[in-house]
Amino acid sequence: MHTKPLHALFFAGLMLPGIVVGAAGCRRAGPLSPDQKVAAGQVAKLVPPGTTEARARRVLGDRGFTLSRLSSDHATNHLLIATCTREELMWQVGLIIIDARVAATSVTVSDFRTVAK
Repeated sequence: MHTKPLHALFFAGLMLPGIVVGAAGCRRAGPLSPDQKVAAGQVAKLVPPGTTEARARRVLGDRGFTLSRLSSDHATNHLLIATCTREELMWQVGLIIIDARVAATSVTVSDFRTVAK
């Protein structure tokens, strides 16, 4: 009578470490796809036009990005650059902020493994 619950617990015990290791491996890979077009689509979903600057900062910060404001003044309209480097890849997300909201984004993925000739 106890074999089914014990069997289910044993199976869950085997699965849990695999799920944890798999999730940790995905997180280490990068905050966005290494493919620039896919990464641009991901950013468009994460911080679509109209997103508040505060939310955009929080979303990108939670993914491991460091944010820099390109203007030293406190103007409402400015440019934010979010940068994240993992192993040989670097993601840079540009955010145009107008009236404290995201107006547009751009994404660049740089692969340092490729050497220019």
